[in-house]
Amino acid sequence: MIRDLIYDFYTSLLVKWEAFKTYLLKKPNFNFLDDKLAIGSRPINYEIYKKYNIKAILNLREEGEDNLKVIDKLGFDYFRIPVKDGYYPSWEDIERALIWIEDKIKEGKRVLIHCKSGKGRAPFLACFYLLRKGYSLDEAINFIKSKRRSTFFNKVQREALIILSKSKL
Repeated sequence: MIRDLIYDFYTSLLVKWEAFKTYLLKKPNFNFLDDKLAIGSRPINYEIYKKYNIKAILNLREEGEDNLKVIDKLGFDYFRIPVKDGYYPSWEDIERALIWIEDKIKEGKRVLIHCKSGKGRAPFLACFYLLRKGYSLDEAINFIKSKRRSTFFNKVQREALIILSKSKL
């Protein structure tokens, strides 16, 4: 109960801080893992994605759709897999997402994976991207945390990472 309250409070503060940095300070609310893949929080300012040459957006939020009119107007490729906050995508959705990401990267496009705060669902999926590139699970988690310090996997997500990484790859 208390852990859930702390988690909710922390998430709320983080989202507000990311929104402030992105909107007012024009700072990116995402971090690149390599030259082609970034992870971050929900879009606040789509123009900043153009500045960093991001061409494709993968939304993992169940709780909200991105501004599709703006996405279409600015020419982003867009894919959405709704995942409840604090949880993780099914193996089938992980596969679909990885295929989409890999296809976009093969097309020469930079991809952004985002969720609400960019600390759970987006890094979770990014772990599987790195596992496919040959990282061990520990290497993938540590690498992602080195690039996006706010990364935090709750107990459900940690257990799923371990189980899915052993049984599916």
